[in-house]
Amino acid sequence: YGSDAVTAMVEETGLSEQAAWDEVYLMFASKSQASFDKVGLINGFDSDNFNKTLTGISDPTDGDSDRDGMPDGWEYCYSLYLEVLPVNSFRWSLNPVNPLDIDYDPDADGWYNRAISDKPAEQGYWIEREFNPLPEDQQIANGASSLYYTNIMEFHNGTKPLDSDSDNDSVAMKPVFQDGIVTEYILDLSLSDGREIFKYGTNPLDNDTDGDMMPDYYEHHRGWNETNDNWSSLMKIEVQWQEVTPNNWKPVDFSKGYIGRPSLDWTWFTHDPTDPSDAVQDPDKDGEWACSTSSCEY
Repeated sequence: YGSDAVTAMVEETGLSEQAAWDEVYLMFASKSQASFDKVGLINGFDSDNFNKTLTGISDPTDGDSDRDGMPDGWEYCYSLYLEVLPVNSFRWSLNPVNPLDIDYDPDADGWYNRAISDKPAEQGYWIEREFNPLPEDQQIANGASSLYYTNIMEFHNGTKPLDSDSDNDSVAMKPVFQDGIVTEYILDLSLSDGREIFKYGTNPLDNDTDGDMMPDYYEHHRGWNETNDNWSSLMKIEVQWQEVTPNNWKPVDFSKGYIGRPSLDWTWFTHDPTDPSDAVQDPDKDGEWACSTSSCEY
């Protein structure tokens, strides 16, 4: 861990190797008076004893050795040696003595293919399937730069830093075409943890964010409009019902002189995983009808 922290400081902040080792020492010694006294005792017989034996060891009497806001135990549980974003270099995914790891995204679950025209979701947090928006100054502006879903974000949101889909709702498959032919199907990771938060505004810890019995992956597949960056699309799906006898309406078409399939009209179709009200909507009006003197419900 100590060598990893030094490598990170050298490559990411430009410190010399000696300055980086000094920083590791200072992190251990300067957290409190007790930490300072402890280093003094360790070096009591040999002024370099700490450097010889304990450099890179997390502080057993402190819950957050590197003061990065993530507890040592949590970091240790999710610590794997692999190539991490955004540094594109090998690091421990989480290191209790490397404060720079707060900005790593080891499971690559951020929003990377952003376009300037993409509209980020309103930022906030979900409590018992109720959305609570964050203040205006904590919202995400339009932009084309990648949004990394970092370790510190994973910690604060309760998601898993080594699992790109904590609620396991990326279950849809999408085809891969070659010369117009489907060659394979791959998992659609649109609902990775970071994209759920940054792009769609859904809950990365709940595979049915709004609790309407329609899973997020289903509503995303049916409802997301990439062009409009919302959950509604104008579609020619609304069945036109005809009054065949007084107050007796049927989904048929008489326009060609015989009883045919009903004609369709344009209407807005919405599947929004953050709004439970769409579960009872019938935009294509293909259900039964109940008419009063003023209107019909389908």
